[in-house]
Amino acid sequence: MSAEVAADEAARKLFLQLKPSCVEVLRSCSAESLGRLDEALRRLPPRIPPPLMEYVLFPLRTWLRRLGGSDRVLLEHLLCSLSLLLSRAAPGQLSLSWDVFQELFAFLSMLLDGQMSQAAGLGAPSEERTLQALRCLKSLFLSATESSVSQLYQNVPAVGHCVSVLLAALGSCEGREVRSTALGGLLALSGLAEEDITLFTGVGGDIEDTADGLRSLAGRVGRERLREGRGEVLASFLPGVTTTTTKLLTSQPNLGQGILNLGLLVWTRYVSLSLSGVTHEETGDVDYVKRAAELVEGVRAEPQATPTGPAPSNTSRRDLRVERSRNWMRETDRKLALLAGKMGGVLVTVGGGWRGRRGVVLWAHCLLGNCHRTLVSVAPVLLEVLLTLSHDGYSLVSRPALLSLELFSAQHSREEGGELVSVLQERLYSLSSSLPRLMRQHDDTRKVSVMQLLAGYLKLLGPHAVTLTLSPPHLSHLTQALVQTLELETTPPHLTELQSLDSVGDNVVIVEGQSSGPRGNKKEVPQDSEDWWTISLHFKHFRHRRVEELVRDCCHLLGFFGSLRPLLDHLLERYYVATGDGGGRGSELLVVIGYVLMGAGGRGCVRGRDRPSHAGSREDLCGVVGGREEEEEEGRGPLFCTS
Repeated sequence: MSAEVAADEAARKLFLQLKPSCVEVLRSCSAESLGRLDEALRRLPPRIPPPLMEYVLFPLRTWLRRLGGSDRVLLEHLLCSLSLLLSRAAPGQLSLSWDVFQELFAFLSMLLDGQMSQAAGLGAPSEERTLQALRCLKSLFLSATESSVSQLYQNVPAVGHCVSVLLAALGSCEGREVRSTALGGLLALSGLAEEDITLFTGVGGDIEDTADGLRSLAGRVGRERLREGRGEVLASFLPGVTTTTTKLLTSQPNLGQGILNLGLLVWTRYVSLSLSGVTHEETGDVDYVKRAAELVEGVRAEPQATPTGPAPSNTSRRDLRVERSRNWMRETDRKLALLAGKMGGVLVTVGGGWRGRRGVVLWAHCLLGNCHRTLVSVAPVLLEVLLTLSHDGYSLVSRPALLSLELFSAQHSREEGGELVSVLQERLYSLSSSLPRLMRQHDDTRKVSVMQLLAGYLKLLGPHAVTLTLSPPHLSHLTQALVQTLELETTPPHLTELQSLDSVGDNVVIVEGQSSGPRGNKKEVPQDSEDWWTISLHFKHFRHRRVEELVRDCCHLLGFFGSLRPLLDHLLERYYVATGDGGGRGSELLVVIGYVLMGAGGRGCVRGRDRPSHAGSREDLCGVVGGREEEEEEGRGPLFCTS
């Protein structure tokens, strides 16, 4: 009982603090009286009790109704006070009557609509007024009770109009604060809690880079709070939301990581609500004959017009919702794949810093976790994004990407067996076929992205990469792509003193280039260093050091997971042909062979990993290298010193 008395006493003190300002505003609304009310609100605790909220809301609502076309400046002051008041409400605890909630919602939506605002005599909305109205609308959604929001979602046209004005504000206003508030309003309308927003964007908190942390995030983003479900309603507006956010995120490279992450979250949230839990098999095509019959019966059941006026319509608002049929799902999947491909191709390279690229990882992870059965065409695009960013230079980007790939691979393997492996091998084959052209035509930033994707495919395949070394077409395409990528820019090389590779027990070829100037100078390198060349190599098609590192990683992965004997036989056969007919590229093949042997010995990016059983033991590896002694003595091949 003492707790209730203390709560009543605290509420009474708050009431006494606010009463003079509220009475003053009710008697005479001016910039000065509203300023004093704002000061009183700022002195209050963060969460105001609902009865006190309604008390302060009464004078504000009264003056909002009385405003005319000449009170535009005063309207902005009123909106500022209303925004401050609604932001002090506890999330989901603003228990307003439906009439009050509907009145505020309709008025704020009208202010954001330019045509309706001008028709009401308030003129075209300025950017400041738009910002204040957006803040009010966002706070209203976040603080409203579930019953109010549920009743709002029964009115599909009202929800659609709200989505439209939020998207219009997002596209027409260039201010960052307006855009971030509009995106926040879309998220609040979809029912995403504020703590989930901060968790995704990394503002004020961050997820743990663990499998459980990523699973929890995907569940939060796709979680539905209403019993009736928002997804069925928001699916009607999915094309507009995804198209507008994609245009925003891809058209302006200097958007900033805050807006970038919010835009990615809006895209993810609306797609997850509309498509999660629904598969192509679970949805059927619409029976249009039956549908037409139902509409005819509905028209017959409507009351007829009377001489005094038209009859009220009984047509269900549910008819405005899309039918999530098999055809609709298939078409939506196809269109989303185009948008996702456009976003992924741009954001993995020019995202807003490492936080922006981390947001891209979370975007791909949440969509794969919530909609991988539905987004059949989008899933490969999202996998490419994760594979590319799994080799990012920042561990805060690469680690969640790797974890997401592992989670998806484990889930996909349980559900659909080897289908994932087949898809990865096909896309790897396609990428290796186009790799030389990509390395010639694009800049170094794009080349890094392409090589990250190639290394990601090999890493995700893991032990299944052995099939690449056992398939002549796949092996030929892949090795040819790597050799052409590593085309050296030196004079004809010759072999030098050999360097020992401890993990193999034998020696590996070292190439020394002779060139005019300092580029052929040797450099001292520690024996356990990954830079095992005794010289600096210079390549024809790239200058970025990261490209060379990624090519090296690809060779390491091939040597570690592949079958070494056919792989080495293939590379040596190409070497004999290259050196025999004078066609060149023999030195590039030596570079690839050296990197492959490093990977087979457990060096480089595969250091510390368990060698697959099919790859053989250390003794088998030494036998492969030592078996070249006879060719070495006859001078028919590259020197593999076995001393």
